[in-house]
Amino acid sequence: MGEQNPFATEGNWYRGNLHTHSNESDGDLSPAEMCEVYRDAGYDFLYMTDHHRVTEVAGLSAEGFLALPGAELSGMAGERYVDLLTINITELPEPCKGAPANEVIAAARAMGGAVILAHSYDLQLSDVLGLDGLVGMEVYNHSVHMNVKRGYAVGHWDGALARERELLGFATDDSHYHFNETRPNDVCGGWIMVKAAELNGAAIFEAICAGQFYASNGPAFEAVEARTGTVYARTAEPCRSINFQGHAWRTSRSFTPINGSPIREAEFELADDQRYVRVECTAHDGSTAWTQPIYFA
Repeated sequence: MGEQNPFATEGNWYRGNLHTHSNESDGDLSPAEMCEVYRDAGYDFLYMTDHHRVTEVAGLSAEGFLALPGAELSGMAGERYVDLLTINITELPEPCKGAPANEVIAAARAMGGAVILAHSYDLQLSDVLGLDGLVGMEVYNHSVHMNVKRGYAVGHWDGALARERELLGFATDDSHYHFNETRPNDVCGGWIMVKAAELNGAAIFEAICAGQFYASNGPAFEAVEARTGTVYARTAEPCRSINFQGHAWRTSRSFTPINGSPIREAEFELADDQRYVRVECTAHDGSTAWTQPIYFA
C-alpha cells in the first residue's frame, strides 16, 4: 500500500462520515435533516447506513455535498453477533442478517459493496481474524465512545495487522442524533479524510477501497512520506505525540517530548524486518488521527 499513500498522490481532500442512521431505522432525524447537519458542518460526503435498510438518498445531494447509499448489516461470527457497515450498495443483499457473517460479507461484496467491521471493541481478536472479505474495521466509533466509552478498537486493528490481515482503519460517527444532559451528541466526532480525483460517488468509493484516506477524531496530518529507510510525518497543528506502529515493539516508536512541548514532525527509522508502519498523532486534548499502513514487504 506504499504506492497508495494518499499524501503522495494527486487529488483533493474530502471529509466524510461512513456510518449514519436516520429515522428510517433508529435515528432521530430524517435523512434530509441528517444530511443538513453534516453539510452545515463542512462535510463533503455522507453515507446513509440505516439498519438492514438501504435508505433512499436520491435528491439529498447538493452542490459540494454527496449523499451516498449503504446499510448496516449483521451476522454471526461463531456464537458472537457482529455488525457489518456496508457502503456502496443500492439494495439489501441476501442474507443481510442472522446468517454467518462471512456469508453476509460475500453477498454484499457480490453486489459491489465494501464491508467494514463496526464497533468491534467488545469482540475478540479471534472474531476479527475469522472474518473474510472485510475492507477494514472501525478503530474509532464516536457514538459508542459518547455512550459507554468503548469506541476505540485500535488494539484489534494492530493485532490483525501483525497477523498479516491487511485491514484499513476507519473513524466513524455511527450517528443517531441521540444525546441528553450527560451524553454529548454523536454527530461530527469521527471522520475520514479521503484523497480523490473529484467529488463523486465512484471516485470517493474507489479511493476508500484503495486506502487513500486517513481517519481522525480531531487532528490532521499535513504530510506522510516513505523515504529511503525512514518514514516522515508532519501534522497540521502542534500535537502531544507522533507515533509509528509496526508489527512488533521493535518496529514501533513514539515521539513524545518529555517536557510537554508540542511536536509537529517526526521521522522514524525503519527496522530491518519492518513489514509495515502506520502513523498516528495525538493532540493535547487526547484526540487522534490514524494513517493507513504503509507496507514494505
